[in-house]
Amino acid sequence: MASVYEKLENLIRFQKSATFAIIAQKIIQHFFEEKELLSQDELAKECFVSVSTISKFSQSIGYSGYKELYFELKREMELARFDNDSLSIQHIDIFEAVKNYIHLSKDKINFLTKLINQHSEINIFRSGQMSIAADYFCELLINRKKRPVIIDQSFQCFIETDIVSDNTLNIVILCGRDNFSLVQNINRVTDKGKWFFISSERQFDKIEAPTKNYLPLSFDIKKSEFHFRTLALQMIFFNIYQNI
Repeated sequence: MASVYEKLENLIRFQKSATFAIIAQKIIQHFFEEKELLSQDELAKECFVSVSTISKFSQSIGYSGYKELYFELKREMELARFDNDSLSIQHIDIFEAVKNYIHLSKDKINFLTKLINQHSEINIFRSGQMSIAADYFCELLINRKKRPVIIDQSFQCFIETDIVSDNTLNIVILCGRDNFSLVQNINRVTDKGKWFFISSERQFDKIEAPTKNYLPLSFDIKKSEFHFRTLALQMIFFNIYQNI
Protein backbone atom coordinates (compact mmCIF):
# COMPACT_ATOMS: atom_id res chain seq x y z
CA MET A 1 0.00 0.00 0.00
CA ALA A 2 1.39 3.39 -1.01
CA SER A 3 2.23 5.93 1.68
CA VAL A 4 0.63 9.37 1.70
CA TYR A 5 3.95 10.82 0.53
CA GLU A 6 4.02 8.48 -2.46
CA LYS A 7 0.39 9.25 -3.30
CA LEU A 8 1.19 12.96 -3.26
CA GLU A 9 4.25 12.47 -5.46
CA ASN A 10 2.27 10.44 -7.99
CA LEU A 11 -0.50 13.03 -8.01
CA ILE A 12 2.00 15.81 -8.75
CA ARG A 13 3.43 13.79 -11.64
CA PHE A 14 0.21 12.56 -13.23
CA GLN A 15 -2.68 14.74 -12.03
CA LYS A 16 -4.18 16.89 -14.78
CA SER A 17 -5.67 19.29 -12.24
CA ALA A 18 -3.16 22.07 -11.52
CA THR A 19 -5.10 22.93 -8.35
CA PHE A 20 -4.71 19.44 -6.88
CA ALA A 21 -1.01 19.40 -7.83
CA ILE A 22 -0.48 22.69 -5.96
CA ILE A 23 -2.26 21.32 -2.88
CA ALA A 24 -0.07 18.20 -2.96
CA GLN A 25 3.08 20.32 -3.23
CA LYS A 26 2.01 22.48 -0.29
CA ILE A 27 1.33 19.42 1.87
CA ILE A 28 4.78 17.98 1.11
CA GLN A 29 6.38 21.35 1.83
CA HIS A 30 4.67 21.94 5.17
CA PHE A 31 4.21 18.45 6.58
CA PHE A 32 7.35 16.66 5.37
CA GLU A 33 9.93 19.39 4.78
CA GLU A 34 9.05 22.06 7.35
CA LYS A 35 7.41 19.60 9.81
CA GLU A 36 4.48 21.98 10.18
CA LEU A 37 0.91 20.78 10.77
CA LEU A 38 -1.80 22.69 8.92
CA SER A 39 -5.52 22.63 9.61
CA GLN A 40 -7.95 22.35 6.72
CA ASP A 41 -8.66 26.09 6.87
CA GLU A 42 -4.94 26.93 6.95
CA LEU A 43 -4.18 24.66 3.99
CA ALA A 44 -7.08 26.15 2.01
CA LYS A 45 -5.80 29.69 2.61
CA GLU A 46 -2.24 28.65 1.73
CA CYS A 47 -3.44 27.23 -1.60
CA PHE A 48 -6.01 29.97 -2.32
CA VAL A 49 -8.84 27.44 -2.59
CA SER A 50 -12.03 26.71 -0.69
CA VAL A 51 -12.29 24.30 2.23
CA SER A 52 -14.53 22.07 0.12
CA THR A 53 -11.76 21.80 -2.50
CA ILE A 54 -9.43 20.43 0.19
CA SER A 55 -12.09 17.83 1.01
CA LYS A 56 -12.39 16.83 -2.65
CA PHE A 57 -8.61 16.63 -2.91
CA SER A 58 -8.46 14.31 0.12
CA GLN A 59 -11.12 12.06 -1.39
CA SER A 60 -9.25 11.94 -4.71
CA ILE A 61 -6.32 10.15 -3.04
CA GLY A 62 -8.44 7.66 -1.13
CA TYR A 63 -9.47 9.33 2.14
CA SER A 64 -12.94 10.12 3.45
CA GLY A 65 -11.95 13.73 4.01
CA TYR A 66 -9.16 15.98 5.24
CA LYS A 67 -9.53 14.79 8.83
CA GLU A 68 -8.53 11.24 7.90
CA LEU A 69 -5.76 12.53 5.61
CA TYR A 70 -4.49 14.81 8.40
CA PHE A 71 -4.13 11.98 10.91
CA GLU A 72 -2.37 9.79 8.34
CA LEU A 73 0.01 12.66 7.51
CA LYS A 74 0.70 13.18 11.21
CA ARG A 75 1.44 9.46 11.63
CA GLU A 76 3.89 9.45 8.71
CA MET A 77 5.58 12.59 10.03
CA GLU A 78 6.17 10.85 13.35
CA LEU A 79 7.56 7.75 11.64
CA ALA A 80 9.85 9.81 9.41
CA ARG A 81 11.22 11.93 12.24
CA PHE A 82 14.43 10.66 13.79
CA ASP A 83 13.44 9.44 17.22
CA ASN A 84 15.92 10.76 19.77
CA ASP A 85 14.95 7.92 22.06
CA SER A 86 16.60 5.54 19.60
CA LEU A 87 19.94 7.07 20.54
CA SER A 88 19.55 5.49 23.97
CA ILE A 89 19.79 1.99 22.49
CA GLN A 90 23.02 0.46 23.68
CA HIS A 91 25.62 -0.13 20.96
CA ILE A 92 25.76 -3.79 21.90
CA ASP A 93 22.02 -4.10 21.20
CA ILE A 94 22.42 -2.62 17.72
CA PHE A 95 25.36 -4.84 16.81
CA GLU A 96 23.65 -7.92 18.23
CA ALA A 97 20.53 -7.17 16.19
CA VAL A 98 22.57 -6.79 13.01
CA LYS A 99 24.58 -9.94 13.76
CA ASN A 100 21.35 -11.88 14.24
CA TYR A 101 20.00 -10.47 10.99
CA ILE A 102 23.15 -11.52 9.10
CA HIS A 103 22.99 -15.00 10.64
CA LEU A 104 19.34 -15.47 9.69
CA SER A 105 20.05 -14.18 6.17
CA LYS A 106 23.25 -16.16 5.62
CA ASP A 107 21.85 -18.28 2.76
CA LYS A 108 20.85 -15.22 0.74
CA ILE A 109 24.11 -13.42 1.58
CA ASN A 110 26.11 -16.49 0.53
CA PHE A 111 24.15 -16.66 -2.72
CA LEU A 112 24.90 -12.99 -3.44
CA THR A 113 28.58 -13.67 -2.71
CA LYS A 114 28.49 -16.55 -5.19
CA LEU A 115 26.97 -14.29 -7.87
CA ILE A 116 29.64 -11.65 -7.27
CA ASN A 117 32.38 -14.25 -7.60
CA GLN A 118 30.89 -15.26 -10.96
CA HIS A 119 30.82 -11.73 -12.41
CA SER A 120 33.34 -8.99 -13.08
CA GLU A 121 30.91 -6.36 -14.35
CA ILE A 122 28.58 -5.31 -11.55
CA ASN A 123 25.97 -2.55 -11.57
CA ILE A 124 24.85 -1.16 -8.22
CA PHE A 125 21.48 0.56 -8.44
CA ARG A 126 20.97 2.63 -5.31
CA SER A 127 18.38 4.98 -3.89
CA GLY A 128 19.56 8.24 -2.34
CA GLN A 129 19.16 7.03 1.22
CA MET A 130 21.45 4.08 0.52
CA SER A 131 24.29 6.10 -1.04
CA ILE A 132 26.76 5.73 1.85
CA ALA A 133 26.41 1.96 2.02
CA ALA A 134 26.45 1.57 -1.78
CA ASP A 135 29.58 3.70 -2.19
CA TYR A 136 31.32 1.67 0.52
CA PHE A 137 30.32 -1.56 -1.27
CA CYS A 138 31.65 -0.16 -4.54
CA GLU A 139 35.06 0.54 -2.99
CA LEU A 140 35.22 -2.99 -1.58
CA LEU A 141 34.44 -4.49 -4.98
CA ILE A 142 37.08 -2.37 -6.69
CA ASN A 143 39.58 -3.64 -4.13
CA ARG A 144 38.70 -7.16 -5.26
CA LYS A 145 39.37 -6.28 -8.93
CA LYS A 146 35.69 -6.06 -9.87
CA ARG A 147 34.29 -3.35 -12.16
CA PRO A 148 31.31 -1.85 -10.32
CA VAL A 149 29.20 1.02 -11.65
CA ILE A 150 26.91 3.10 -9.42
CA ILE A 151 23.51 3.90 -10.95
CA ASP A 152 21.12 6.28 -9.17
CA GLN A 153 18.21 8.62 -9.84
CA SER A 154 20.40 11.06 -11.77
CA PHE A 155 21.57 8.41 -14.23
CA GLN A 156 19.05 9.07 -17.00
CA CYS A 157 20.60 7.41 -20.04
CA PHE A 158 21.64 3.93 -18.97
CA ILE A 159 18.70 2.28 -20.73
CA GLU A 160 20.03 3.46 -24.09
CA THR A 161 23.47 1.97 -23.39
CA ASP A 162 24.69 -1.59 -22.94
CA ILE A 163 25.53 -1.01 -19.28
CA VAL A 164 22.80 -3.52 -18.40
CA SER A 165 23.50 -6.64 -20.44
CA ASP A 166 23.28 -10.41 -20.22
CA ASN A 167 26.80 -10.44 -18.74
CA THR A 168 26.21 -8.04 -15.86
CA LEU A 169 25.25 -8.66 -12.26
CA ASN A 170 22.77 -6.00 -11.16
CA ILE A 171 22.48 -5.37 -7.44
CA VAL A 172 19.64 -3.07 -6.35
CA ILE A 173 19.89 -1.37 -2.94
CA LEU A 174 16.57 0.34 -2.45
CA CYS A 175 15.03 2.10 0.51
CA GLY A 176 13.37 5.41 1.35
CA ARG A 177 11.17 7.70 -0.70
CA ASP A 178 11.38 9.38 -4.09
CA ASN A 179 12.63 6.36 -6.06
CA PHE A 180 9.99 6.61 -8.78
CA SER A 181 12.34 7.20 -11.74
CA LEU A 182 14.90 4.66 -10.56
CA VAL A 183 12.31 1.90 -10.06
CA GLN A 184 10.68 2.74 -13.39
CA ASN A 185 14.01 2.38 -15.20
CA ILE A 186 14.88 -0.85 -13.38
CA ASN A 187 11.56 -2.39 -14.41
CA ARG A 188 12.44 -1.73 -18.06
CA VAL A 189 15.62 -3.81 -18.01
CA THR A 190 15.07 -6.68 -15.57
CA ASP A 191 14.98 -9.12 -18.49
CA LYS A 192 18.76 -8.69 -18.91
CA GLY A 193 21.53 -10.09 -16.74
CA LYS A 194 21.35 -11.41 -13.19
CA TRP A 195 19.53 -9.43 -10.50
CA PHE A 196 19.68 -9.32 -6.72
CA PHE A 197 17.54 -6.96 -4.63
CA ILE A 198 18.36 -5.59 -1.17
CA SER A 199 15.33 -3.57 -0.27
CA SER A 200 12.59 -2.61 2.14
CA GLU A 201 9.39 -4.55 1.56
CA ARG A 202 7.51 -1.46 0.41
CA GLN A 203 10.07 -0.64 -2.27
CA PHE A 204 10.44 -4.26 -3.40
CA ASP A 205 6.68 -4.40 -4.04
CA LYS A 206 7.26 -1.85 -6.82
CA ILE A 207 9.56 -4.19 -8.74
CA GLU A 208 7.60 -5.91 -11.49
CA ALA A 209 9.94 -8.80 -12.32
CA PRO A 210 9.32 -11.89 -10.14
CA THR A 211 12.52 -13.03 -8.42
CA LYS A 212 13.58 -14.96 -5.33
CA ASN A 213 16.88 -13.08 -5.19
CA TYR A 214 15.71 -10.69 -2.50
CA LEU A 215 17.19 -9.73 0.86
CA PRO A 216 14.61 -7.75 2.90
CA LEU A 217 15.87 -4.86 4.99
CA SER A 218 14.26 -5.56 8.35
CA PHE A 219 15.99 -5.72 11.71
CA ASP A 220 15.10 -6.67 15.26
CA ILE A 221 15.62 -3.19 16.66
CA LYS A 222 13.32 -0.40 17.79
CA LYS A 223 13.23 1.25 14.37
CA SER A 224 14.83 0.44 11.04
CA GLU A 225 16.23 3.94 10.78
CA PHE A 226 18.59 5.10 8.05
CA HIS A 227 21.57 4.88 10.44
CA PHE A 228 20.86 1.27 11.39
CA ARG A 229 20.24 0.19 7.82
CA THR A 230 23.49 1.79 6.71
CA LEU A 231 25.40 0.09 9.51
CA ALA A 232 23.82 -3.28 8.75
CA LEU A 233 24.56 -3.04 5.04
CA GLN A 234 28.18 -2.07 5.67
CA MET A 235 28.58 -5.12 7.92
CA ILE A 236 26.95 -7.34 5.28
CA PHE A 237 29.14 -5.94 2.52
CA PHE A 238 32.29 -6.43 4.57
CA ASN A 239 31.21 -10.02 5.21
CA ILE A 240 30.85 -10.50 1.44
CA TYR A 241 34.19 -8.78 0.81
CA GLN A 242 35.98 -11.33 2.99
CA ASN A 243 34.64 -14.16 0.82
CA ILE A 244 35.36 -12.75 -2.63
